[in-house]
Formats: sequence, structure tokens, C-alpha cells
Amino acid sequence: MDTLRSLEEKNKELDGLRRQLAREEEEKRELFAQINSLIGELAQIKQAENVSSKENELALLQSELDELKLDFGRKQGELQKICGELAREREESRRRENIMQLESSRMEEELRERDELLKELTETSDELGRALNEANNDLQNVREQLAITQQELTNKQKTNLNIPSINDNNLLKEKENLQIEIKELNYKLKCVEQKVCEKDELLNKKSEELRESKEKIKILEERLNISNHKTEDFEQKFSLLAISNTELKSQLKAAEMALENDKTKNLEILEKIKEEIELKAKLNLDELLEKEKIKNEEKICLIIFD
Repeated sequence: MDTLRSLEEKNKELDGLRRQLAREEEEKRELFAQINSLIGELAQIKQAENVSSKENELALLQSELDELKLDFGRKQGELQKICGELAREREESRRRENIMQLESSRMEEELRERDELLKELTETSDELGRALNEANNDLQNVREQLAITQQELTNKQKTNLNIPSINDNNLLKEKENLQIEIKELNYKLKCVEQKVCEKDELLNKKSEELRESKEKIKILEERLNISNHKTEDFEQKFSLLAISNTELKSQLKAAEMALENDKTKNLEILEKIKEEIELKAKLNLDELLEKEKIKNEEKICLIIFD
């Protein structure tokens, strides 16, 4: 009986232990469920924090990219400005070159005109000289012939005075012949004088033409001097323009090199920023997971011991 009673008591104790064990098992399951829930919540929190951190980092990266784009835009604007200045300088160079060519053509035409005037002036001067010499020679010949005729007439008159009168008719006839000869000589003298007057008029006319030609040559020479000064000025400006063009080309090349260097530098900075962000994200994630793991283990230990 005692043994039976002892067995029953032990069975009761065993049933109580079993129920207690069942309760503890149920509590453990609930505890593990709570732990899993906490782990899920921590994972969600961690994911949200990671997302927020990445969003912040991406926002920072986007800001840096925007700044790089603005800087790139400024550099492109400077490059376009230099290209515009270079184009304007080239257009100005072509315009001045065309002006120089036109001025050179005009100078050549004026030189040709001056040479023609000089040639015409020389021919006119030679013609005037020949005409004047001919007129002087003709006048001199007529004067000499008239002087000879007058001398002969004087001699004949003296001879007639000394010789006795033989035949009045012959004397009258000879006198008439002499008068006719004198008239012819006077007519020739008038013709020569008229020719001389005509030559004088021609000489005056040619002299006026000569004076006008000299004036034209003087004007042409003045214009040529002005053209020479303009040409020298254009050449100086063209030289300065060529130097400016070379400087602009150097600036353009330097700007292109600087822009290319900025592109490379920006890409390097961007790559470096990405690497730093990925490294920080990885380190933060590992650190967060390690901390959460330690906290969870501590909570589990506390729950089990409780």
C-alpha cells in the first residue's frame, strides 16, 4: 500500500513536472516567437536605416554630381566663348585681308595710270619741242630770205640810181617784178607768222595739258603715299590680328585640355565617392548586424535564465 501510494505520488509529481515542462516548452516557443519577431523588427529597422543612410548618401552624391555638372557647364560656356572670339577674329582677318587686296589692286591701277600719264607727258613734251623747233626754223628761214631779198632790192635800187636811164619800160617792169616778189615774201612772212601763232597756241594748249598732267601725277602720288600708309597700317593690324589669333588658339587648346582634365578628375572623384559610400555602407551594415546579434543573444540568454 505504501508502495502504491508512493508510486501514485511520484506519478502525480511526474504529471506535474510534465505539465510544468509543457508550460515551459510553450513559454519557450512563445519566447522564440517573440525573438523571431524582434529579429524581424530589427531587420526591418536595419533595412530602413540602411535605406535612409543610402538615400542620404545618394542625395549627397547627387548634389556633388550636380555641382560637377554646373562646373562642367561653366567650362563649356568658357570654351564656347573662346570659340566665338576665335571665329570673330578669323572673320575680321578675312575682312582685312580682302580690304588689303582691294587696296593693293587700286594702288596697282593708280600706278598704271601714273605711268601712262608720264608716258603721255613725255610724248607731248617731245612733240612740243619738235613743233617749236620747226616753227622757229621756218620763221628763221623766212626772215633770212626776206632779209636777202630786201638787200638785193636795195642793191638794185642803188645800181639803178647810178646807171643812166636806158629804158623806162624795163625799169617799170623790173620794179613791178620786185614789188610782186616783195608781196610774195610778205605773204610768206605772214603765213609763217600765222603758223608760229598756231604753234604758240598749240604750245600753250600742250603746256596746259602738261600742267594738268603734272597735277594729276601729283594727286596720284599723294594717293599712292596715303595708300602706302594704309597698307602699312593694315599690315601692322594684320600682324597684331595674327598674334591675337595665335593666342586665342593657344587659349582654346588650353581650355580644351583643362576641360578634359576636369572630366577625368570628376570621374575619378565620382568613382572615389562611390567606393567610399559602398565601403561605409558595408562597414555600417556589418557593425549593425554584429551589434544586433549581440543584443539578440543577450536577450535570449536573459529570457532563458528567467
